[in-house]
Amino acid sequence: MQKMSLVLSMLLLFSLLALGPGCAQPAPAPAPSPAPAPAPEPTPAPSPPPQEGPEVQPGVRPNPPHHFWGRVTTSTGEPAADAEVTAWINGTLRGSITTDADGQYGSDPLKEFPYYLVISGQDGEVIEFRVDGVVAEETRLGTLIEENETRHWQWQDLKPEWQAVYTAGEVNGLDLRYTPPQ
Repeated sequence: MQKMSLVLSMLLLFSLLALGPGCAQPAPAPAPSPAPAPAPEPTPAPSPPPQEGPEVQPGVRPNPPHHFWGRVTTSTGEPAADAEVTAWINGTLRGSITTDADGQYGSDPLKEFPYYLVISGQDGEVIEFRVDGVVAEETRLGTLIEENETRHWQWQDLKPEWQAVYTAGEVNGLDLRYTPPQ
C-alpha cells in the first residue's frame, strides 16, 4: 500500500511537470463581478416649517415661558365658548389655547392640575391677545400671592389702555373681553 501511494504521488508529480510550469500554479481567481450600482439616495423629507416664537441664539438659554389662564367674555358679557385665544409679540404668534364651554382658557393652579396659555418671549415685550383673530381687551389681572404659608389670587381691574408685558417664568390670571365679528 505504501508503494502504491508513493507511485501515485510520483505519477502526479511527473504529470504536472509534463504539462508545464503553468499547471503547477493555482488557477487564477475569477475576475470579480462588477459591484452593483448603489441604490439611489432617498429624497429627504421637506424641512418642517419654522417654529413660531423668538429666535434662540446658540449658547444662550431661552427665557422660561410666561403662563396665563383666565376667562374670556364677549362684549355682551356672554362666555366665549370654544374660542381660540392667541398671544402675539411684535406681530409673531407666541402661544395659543382654546376656551371651554364656560369661556375659560387654562386652569387655576390652586384648584386643579394647571394648564396654561404658554407664551415665549423676552422680558419687557408687550403681549397682544386676540380671541378668534380679534384683538381683545385685557380686563382683569390676577397675581398669585403667598402669605403665611397660604396662596391666593389677588385680582385687579385694568384700565383699557393697560397692556400685558412678558415676564419670564410668571403665572398670571388674565380675563379678556372681545367683540365677535358679526
